[in-house]
Formats: sequence, structure tokens, C-alpha cells
Amino acid sequence: RFRRILENLREQFGLVLLVLIYAAVVGWLASHHELWRDEVRALNIVRASGSLSELFANLRNEGHPALWYLLLYAFSWLTSSNLILPLCSAAAAVAAVTLFVARAPFSALEKPLFVFGYFPIYEYSVASRNYGAGMLLLFCFCSLQRDGLRRPIAIGCVLFLLANTSA
Repeated sequence: RFRRILENLREQFGLVLLVLIYAAVVGWLASHHELWRDEVRALNIVRASGSLSELFANLRNEGHPALWYLLLYAFSWLTSSNLILPLCSAAAAVAAVTLFVARAPFSALEKPLFVFGYFPIYEYSVASRNYGAGMLLLFCFCSLQRDGLRRPIAIGCVLFLLANTSA
């Protein structure tokens, strides 16, 4: 029994360490990432909106659903700096990777191979777009689905939000 507890602690420590290393690498990469015009466009739309109704009015000609803009709008009270873009993107990606590492049915080798792949380490985290939120919601759906259909309302809500992350 004691050996089993030690193995469990070692496994949990490894998972936490994996997430911390991922967060550090993403933070370093994000701090050296030059924001692109299409990344800043979403924040400019949010800045031009004084209310939620104005935000939705400003989104009428956009080709993307509103979830990313709503996240930026919600956190825009923190700062007027462009830092809000990498912070929101990285926070969503780190949350997604945390959920993946904790709940995915993969081996101790497969988890870091995925986590440090191109898409999770750069495209869905450093590039300040809605991809990290989509990854988080997709992993939430997979986690809920893994438990069966015991929580259909939660699954429906996650799918509704997921459908509003990308075109």
C-alpha cells in the first residue's frame, strides 16, 4: 500500500512538473512573440466597444464567433495594454494542457510528446488567437464524455461554447 502511494505521488509530481515546464516555455515564447496584425485586430474591436451590445454590433462583419472577443472584453478591465492578448491565450492553453495531462488516457511518454508538439506549444498558446480556448473546450468535452452521459447539460453547454470558438 505504501509503495502504491509513493508511485501515485511520483506520477502526480511528474504531471505537475510537466504543466509547469509547459507554462514556463509558453511564457518565454509569448514574451518574445511579436503580435501580428490579425491578432491585434480582435483587441481593437474590443477596445472600440463601450458595451456588450456595441461589441456585438462591431462583430457583425467579422467571420468569427464571439467567444474570443467576449473573453478579451471580460479581461480588458485588467489593462489597456496589448498584454491582454498573450495572457488570455496562454491562460487558456495552460488550462487546456492541465486538463489534458490530468484526464487524458495516454501514457507518461505520450502526454509530453503531445504537450510539446507544435500546436499546443505555439499555435494554440503563443499565437494570440482563439485556438487555445477551443483546445480547452475540446478537452473539457472529452473529459466530460469520458464519464459517459451523466452530465448532459454540462456537455451541451461545453459544445455550445466550443461551437462559438472558431468559424
